[in-house]
Order: sequence, then structure tokens, then C-alpha cells
Amino acid sequence: MNNVIVGDEQEALMVRYLLGLATEEERTQVEERYFSESEYFDQMLALEDSLIDDFVTGRMPAEQQSAFSESFRFRADDIRFARALCQAVTKKKLDAEPKPRPRPRVTAPRFRLLPSLRPSVPAVAFVALVFVALSIVLLLKNQSLQNRLSQGERRLSELKGEADAAQQELSQARSQRESLAEDLEEERNKRIDAESLVQSQGQSGSAAATPDFKTIVLTAAVVSRGATGAATEVRTSKDVRWYRFHMSVKAYDEYESYRILINSSERPDVFGKPSLKRSGASLKVVVPAEVLTPDDYILTLYGEVTGAPPVELGRYSFRIKEASDR
Repeated sequence: MNNVIVGDEQEALMVRYLLGLATEEERTQVEERYFSESEYFDQMLALEDSLIDDFVTGRMPAEQQSAFSESFRFRADDIRFARALCQAVTKKKLDAEPKPRPRPRVTAPRFRLLPSLRPSVPAVAFVALVFVALSIVLLLKNQSLQNRLSQGERRLSELKGEADAAQQELSQARSQRESLAEDLEEERNKRIDAESLVQSQGQSGSAAATPDFKTIVLTAAVVSRGATGAATEVRTSKDVRWYRFHMSVKAYDEYESYRILINSSERPDVFGKPSLKRSGASLKVVVPAEVLTPDDYILTLYGEVTGAPPVELGRYSFRIKEASDR
């Protein structure tokens, strides 16, 4: 290229880009084209060779030399080699041919300013290899996570099964305990009934002479649905170990079971017992004497139905007194 004449605007844009004089927008435009268009890339390389050739042969305009020196300073060795080669070729030509002949255009070797713009085959292969390696790593990692998730789900299922089994065992133990409590209550009531029968018939015996229970029939002194009555007095002694309360539940046969709660004015929740079964038309409840010290008490009776809260049926008032009290 003689004096780098840039009449064509596109070639002028290329020259500005190679000399580092292009704007940011122009650089973007040029780079987009030489990455996507092979012919444009080749044209850029040819124009670069022409710039180097014009510089080393002194045909480059002065206004471009400064920009060229700045832009191509990292190619100084290549430019010096091109200048030396150009001088050697010119000298040999002059020595061999005395007659003047048109000077052949010496084109400097194609030193590439942009050697990495066109991807090479090894680079593409390397990128493909890295992509395959990353894919394998991600696949293995995903498989590992899936395995860990499966193990976690299996462990969770095992724990759930163990929890269900433990809950079932707990339910069975609770049922057995309630059954034993009912059997014990039934046996206690049978013993008390037998001792009461012996005592009423006037037969001699240690149980009749020194009974360890006291039967309390709660009928007259009842506070039921707002009505009040006199408290039932119960005289006790140190020999009494049990109180057995009798309450009529004939009017409440729609309930599956019953519960009681005994309170005093100063001690709430003195005694309570759920899931009581009726015996005929009455309910019999045995309470340890040690929990009922001399005081005034209220016994509240509730009816129970599965899946529903307890329903209050009545309140019974009674008073525990020492036998020596008047």
C-alpha cells in the first residue's frame, strides 16, 4: 500500500483500528465483523502487513508514523526484522542487476498483530475437552446428590417406621395400664363390697372390726346445674385408707365413660380420675384417704364421649371431719 491512501471509508476504519485511533464504537464494530466474517479478517491481516511494509520502507505518511509506533511498539522486533530483510533484498537486487529496473515491492513477512483472533484447532479441541470434563463432573455430582437424597429418604422412612412402632407400643402399654387400673379398681370394689356385706351382717372379723375404707354416697348434698344443697359430712379416723364414693348416673347413660375432679377452696385439683366405667346405674370411685384431709370439698362429675370434650353433669359437696370433732 503506497502512502496508505484510505479513500474507502471501510479501509479507513480498519486503518484507524490498527493504529489505535478508532473510537470505542468503531472498535466494537470492527471486532464483531472480523470474528464473524472470514474475508473481513483476511482483509484486516493484509492491511496490517501493508502498514508494516509502508513503515519500514518509509512510505508511511508522517501523521500516521507516530500512531503506528505507539500501536505497534510491542512488535518492534518483527518490524526491525522486516526492515533488515527489505534492505537485504534491495541491496542484492542492486548488486545483481546494474541496469535500473522497476523496484519490486518487498512485502514484509506476515507478522500478525492479531494472532489469536481466529481460533485454532487445538484451542477448539481444548475447549471441547474442558466442556466434556465439566459435564462429567456435574453429572457425577448430580448423581452423588441424588444418591444422598435417596439415602436420606430411606432413612426418614425408617425413622418414621420406628416412630410408628414406638407409638403403637406406647398405645398398647397405655391400654394395658388402663386395663390393669380397671381390674384393680374392680377388685378393690369387690373387696370393699364384701367387707361391707360382712360388716352389715354383724359378723366378726378384723375387716368388720377395723375397716380401712369408708363408703360415701353422694345423693342428698348435690350442687347440680346451679342448684345447691347441704354438704354431706364424712367422719373419718386414722384407720381409714380409702374413700369410696357412690354417685347415681342413671340419668346419664348416653355417655361412654365418666371422670371426676375434686377441689377444695384452697387446693384446686386435689384429685382427678378419667375414663371411669359405671356399674349398673351407679358410679363407684375409690379415692386414697391421704389426699382428703379434713376440709370442705366439691366433687365435679363429667360425662365423656370419644372425640368430644367432657361435659359437666353435676357437682357434689362433702366435708371430711375427724371422728373426734364435734
